[in-house]
Amino acid sequence: MRINHLNPDPQMDHICMGSLISRKHILTSEHCISTESPEGIQIIVGSTNLYEGNAYFIYWWISYDQWATVREIQLEFLENDVAIIRLLNIVPATINLARISAGHNTDFYNIVVQTVGWGSENDSVANNRLQAVSLRVITKENCESRIGRLLNQEIYIEEQQTVCTIANPYALLR
Repeated sequence: MRINHLNPDPQMDHICMGSLISRKHILTSEHCISTESPEGIQIIVGSTNLYEGNAYFIYWWISYDQWATVREIQLEFLENDVAIIRLLNIVPATINLARISAGHNTDFYNIVVQTVGWGSENDSVANNRLQAVSLRVITKENCESRIGRLLNQEIYIEEQQTVCTIANPYALLR
């Protein structure tokens, strides 16, 4: 998502990512859009390069909390950083839809997953290409133990909302 589509330097205006879950809907994080105006955001689809994708505009968005409130559904978690964006136009069938997993964290233990994102590289320069890293999902206990050893203190991780991963040799995600 870009917040200033007139800026010739798009990597400086990139604010967040989302996943295309239907031809008109994007799954994203609520914090990405909660302080923005829909008219000011451009969705870039169809490329791993910010300069090469096709631009789409937002028709509306709704957060999970708003959706649950309207439907009188009790929220299970205090924080739900999830939102759906509806696009003004349909994305063509040549663009693949994201596959969303409904599995529990334990279903992914010891599996290598790939995560992607935009951002700065080691030299702190914003990159216009999508970055990817492979990570192995580890158990909550393994994660607590590793972090505890680093911090020299016992820690507890809320299992339901956290996925712990490790990379070899390393990966820094912010």
